[in-house]
Amino acid sequence: METNLRLYPYFTVLFNTLFWTPVFFLYFNERVALAEVFILQALYYFFVVIFEVPSGYFSDRYGRKLTLIIACIAFVISHGIFYLSHQFWTLLLAQVGLAIGFSFYSGTNHSLLYDSLTYLGREEEFGLREQSANSIGLFCRSLACILGGLVAMYGLENPYGLTAITSLLALGVCFCFIEPQKDDGDIKPGASITKDFFTQIKSCVLLLQRQKELRWLFVFMLIFIVFVHIPFEFFQSYIKLLDLQWTGIENETTLTAGMIPAIGMFLAAWVSRYSIQISQKIGVLNLLWVSLACEVLIAVGMAAILHPGIILLILCRNIPRGLMHAPFTDKVNQYIDRSRRATFFSLNSLAGRIAYGGMLMLLSTFSIGKGHPDWTTLSTILWFSSFLGALCLLGLYLYKSPHRSRS
Repeated sequence: METNLRLYPYFTVLFNTLFWTPVFFLYFNERVALAEVFILQALYYFFVVIFEVPSGYFSDRYGRKLTLIIACIAFVISHGIFYLSHQFWTLLLAQVGLAIGFSFYSGTNHSLLYDSLTYLGREEEFGLREQSANSIGLFCRSLACILGGLVAMYGLENPYGLTAITSLLALGVCFCFIEPQKDDGDIKPGASITKDFFTQIKSCVLLLQRQKELRWLFVFMLIFIVFVHIPFEFFQSYIKLLDLQWTGIENETTLTAGMIPAIGMFLAAWVSRYSIQISQKIGVLNLLWVSLACEVLIAVGMAAILHPGIILLILCRNIPRGLMHAPFTDKVNQYIDRSRRATFFSLNSLAGRIAYGGMLMLLSTFSIGKGHPDWTTLSTILWFSSFLGALCLLGLYLYKSPHRSRS
């Protein structure tokens, strides 16, 4: 199990080093109409619906290592298709592969680490180890954004080719993992390693019904998945509008789009090193709520004005994610036993991706025609999203009231 602990940070970095992050919207918009971009993104999340929960059950039933191997293989194939694709239907096929990869990775990565620590009797190390891996991962992703923006200047498909290579390296690391043994001592009273898929899901739902704080955490992550993606989805178009308005140098767009998330991830990597300590001071639920509020405020700033000064706000997009990741995962693990851990995380991710897929389908009605959105369209989309985010924040705050102690 010590091998797993040594390799886990390397695997996390390689799997999550996505060179296309700063230019994916530009990549899609170069190939298909704007409305089709939203449809492709929405269909990706609906494909995740198909694979997310079965992948969590597969992980709990057949093992963490095999599940992660499948995720890596799907990533390699998907990014290879992206590199070669120019048509809607081949892009859709690549989106299916991407959905499989993320679905089989989601939840299983945390479960591998937690199960390995449990086997060694060192579960208390999980929060700090996850915090460390997340910080290193954000730092490396920031470098990937810079490199992705640079190579995209010579072709928007190039970042996908680089990601196919890192995914292949992640697959090699994955083969070196040791499958954690199932320890019945980790199973809490009343729990069992179920063989029936729907029984497994039902057991997670019953757990949500019994644990009010766990329900809050579940709903929070569902909402956070939606609104952390809003600035991410539209900042590339925002930067392109700034280029058109202020410089007119089109080739600078991909480089700028790479530099902004890179600097943001550097900041997030630094902040995430202290996320557990901060959550211990102000409370996990309070930290999570503030993280979501920050994402909504970034969308408000982007909606309000088209100005280079908003770039400073966009730079902060990854900070809330860096703050909430380790405290959230550590908190949820306190409620979930090994037999349901990956399934629960998959259910939570599934709910969030369904919500975001629906959001994208809704936002696609705001845009027509081919090409990048104009300022009026982009501002309308961001204002609408911000309004929904404010409503969600209010609901979470009211539901959080019974838990306002530092939990």
